[in-house]
Order: sequence, then C-alpha cells, then structure tokens
Amino acid sequence: LYQAAVHEARAGGLTLIKSVLLQNVFERVCAFPDLEDLENQRIQSGAGRMVTPVMLWSQIGQATTPERRQTLMDQHRLWGRGHEDLASKTAIQRPSQRPRTEKIRVGVLSSDLRAHAVGFFAFPLFEHIDRERFEVFAYSFNPNPPQKIADDNLDFLVELGGHTDLNRPEVLAYRPAPIQASWLGYPHSIGLSTVDYFICDPRNQPTDADLLIEKPLLMPASWIAISPALISRYPPPADTLASDIKGHITYGTANNPKKYTHQTLAAWARVVAATPGSHFAFLR
Repeated sequence: LYQAAVHEARAGGLTLIKSVLLQNVFERVCAFPDLEDLENQRIQSGAGRMVTPVMLWSQIGQATTPERRQTLMDQHRLWGRGHEDLASKTAIQRPSQRPRTEKIRVGVLSSDLRAHAVGFFAFPLFEHIDRERFEVFAYSFNPNPPQKIADDNLDFLVELGGHTDLNRPEVLAYRPAPIQASWLGYPHSIGLSTVDYFICDPRNQPTDADLLIEKPLLMPASWIAISPALISRYPPPADTLASDIKGHITYGTANNPKKYTHQTLAAWARVVAATPGSHFAFLR
C-alpha cells in the first residue's frame, strides 16, 4: 500500500480526495520525507487551498517551522471564512436576553464526553461547577434530529473538539451563544472569528499572536485537570512494576500516528538508547 501511495504521489494530479488518502498512508508508516513532498506538491499545485477538517487537524503535527505554522493558520482562517459566509446567509435568531437574576447558562459542545481523553479532562468541570450559580447544557453531534442550541438561551458556549472526528465546530459560526470559546480537544485556533476565547495557560499559549484568532483566556496554573474521583474508578496499579517482572523498562505511546513527527521519534529513540535493554511499545 505504501509503494502504491508513493507511485500515486509521484504521478501528480493532486485532488482533494487523493491528497487526504496519501497523507493518511504516509502518516501511518511515519514516512516523513513523503509527507514533506506531499505538502510541497499541495503548495505548488494550489491544492493547499483545499481545506477539510480532517486535513486541518492531521497537519498540526507537521507544522514544525514558523512558515508551516503560518500556512496552517491561513488554512484554518480559510475554512472559517467559508462557514461564516454560509452562516450569514442562514442566520439564526436567539431569544431575548434573560433577567440577570437567573442562573448563568453554560453550554458544552462535544462528541467526546465519554471514555475519551476529552471526557476525562472535562469531568472536573461537571464535578465542581456551582449548581447554585450555573445551569449546564451539553450538546453532542449525532445522526438524531438536530439540537436547537440557540433556543436554550445560553450565556456562554464552549466547544471541546475542534476539527477532530465527529465534532462540528462550524456550529459556532452561527453564534448560538453571545460568548463562545474553544477548549481542551484541539490545540489550535479553530479558524472562526465568532469564537471569542481560546482557553489556555501560560505554557501552551501561542507565543505569536498571529497564530490565534481568538483572545487567549488564561487559566492561572493549568488549562486541564484530572479528577481523583475519576481515577478511583479504575483498578489501582500493581504492587510490582512491570520492569521487575520483564527485566527491562518498556516505554510506550497510545497516540494516533498523525501526531508523530520525525523530531518526536528521534527524541523517543534517544530515550531508549540511553536506557540499556529498554523496549518501546506502539499501541494503536
């Protein structure tokens, strides 16, 4: 399959579907030089202006230079402008403003409130939010009849998935809530000017202001948290370390290969080389 992908890449004639398929193959086998050539071909052919959510989030790991970061930002803006133009032609109506004496209504938009990293890190929000002050609404994309977010008359809507699988960030182009933010599941600007804030902390806030459309909403210590109550649901670690049983240390990753870069693999290789007899497990 890899050899067939290399042949197709060299044949030229890049289309949107072909570009996505070739990128998927090269990412899965960590063929970084081929990914580099594919990106250059996109730029030269003008295919770099072809934007889909899959292409946006899958290219984050390859944005390893300031120029690549800026190109990726431009592609997000291009996607965002397209959906904002569409939303302007089919504008929605929000109910009139509610009395300030009522609870503040906070909406969470995500398909990952489940056994998923986003669900785990979002859990403390639901666990600790002050129910006397806030009323919480959760929305998830699925094939059932559409949910009318604007009808719930929210004060604040936070989107948790960005351009990852099964999420619908384009919903925010219609501004169903007066204040909107992006948090947790997507480490990049979504690309919409209708998103007011990007929730981050001093460590992951972009150092270049041009890499954010939103305003950074800084958490003082960390942009994520984990709940002791959630951890307690899982079996405790064994008393004996796996390295004591096997006789060697095993490092590992369970991440999607789309997130790997040649710099990442090189760093892992240096760690393994510095640990005599160690192994590395790729879990996918």
